[in-house]
Amino acid sequence: MNKAILLFLLLAASITAVADVEVEKDRMFGINPLMLMGDIYYGHYGILTNDGKNEINLPFFFVLNEGGAYSVGPKYRWYRRGNWQGPFWGAGVDLGTVSFAWDEYDGVIISPKAEVGYRWIWNNGFTLAPTMTLKLPMGNAREWVETGGDDGYGDWSSESTFTISGPKWSVGLGLAWMF
Repeated sequence: MNKAILLFLLLAASITAVADVEVEKDRMFGINPLMLMGDIYYGHYGILTNDGKNEINLPFFFVLNEGGAYSVGPKYRWYRRGNWQGPFWGAGVDLGTVSFAWDEYDGVIISPKAEVGYRWIWNNGFTLAPTMTLKLPMGNAREWVETGGDDGYGDWSSESTFTISGPKWSVGLGLAWMF
């Protein structure tokens, strides 16, 4: 119990200590380590604008397992306190492709999104930004249909096999290095 209290106090003190760091760097590159647990490789590149009140961010991800999924899309963030730290909210859009070789599906997805989060910055340039995102993915996938006998020849069906839609919530943890 004493270790938990000590850990909480240490975390609270470190958060308070970094709350007013003056940021002189204007770019960052980072990852979301939570995605790595699912073999999803997620990264982002951000540029500070408007004296730290805004950020242009380009996230990307890919999955390589018996097919794959790829996505890239810009987003824009507003920082309430400026200086690229503290609470933020943002909006963006992702454009991605998905291909499931084991089910022989292929499709394109577009996802408008909105997000809220909080960014802490340390003096060494390390940043931490937990984020909650609401996406509205839209798209459809087609199925591979074999047209010949056992020769393996085929073509993509002209009809959508299934539609990807509906709101999706996600949480992320952005670990980044500013430069």
